[in-house]
Amino acid sequence: MGDYIIIVLNKTVRDIESLRIQGASNVARAGLRAMDYVIRKSMADSKSELIDELRRASNKLISARETEPMLNNSVRYVVWKLKSTSVDDFNKEARGIIKGLFGIVDKAKEQLFKIGSNVVKNSSVVLTHCH
Repeated sequence: MGDYIIIVLNKTVRDIESLRIQGASNVARAGLRAMDYVIRKSMADSKSELIDELRRASNKLISARETEPMLNNSVRYVVWKLKSTSVDDFNKEARGIIKGLFGIVDKAKEQLFKIGSNVVKNSSVVLTHCH
C-alpha cells in the first residue's frame, strides 16, 4: 500500500476511533469509502495483491471499533466476495461489490425509518441502547 493510501486510511481509522463518525451505518459507509479509496489508488498488479491490500485495510478499520458488527461484516464481505470472483478486471469488480453494499446499507436504513415511523409516534420518548 502506498504512503498516501495509508494516510487516508489512518484518518478514517482515527475518525472511527474518536467517535467523530457515529452510528452503525455511518461507520460502515466510512469503512467502505476507505476500502474503495484503497482500490482506486492501489498499484496492485494482480487480484491476490489487491486482496492482500484490502485484507490489511479491513483489519485496520475493524480494529478502530471492534464491537461494530456492520463495519466488520461490510469490509470482510468485500474481501471474501472478491476472493470468490474470477474476473479479469478485479478493481472494477471490487468497486462494484462496494457499490452494492452501499445500496444494502442505505436500504436497511430506509426500512428502519419506515418501520420505526409506524411504531414511534410524535412526542414519544425512546430509549436507545447500543450493544
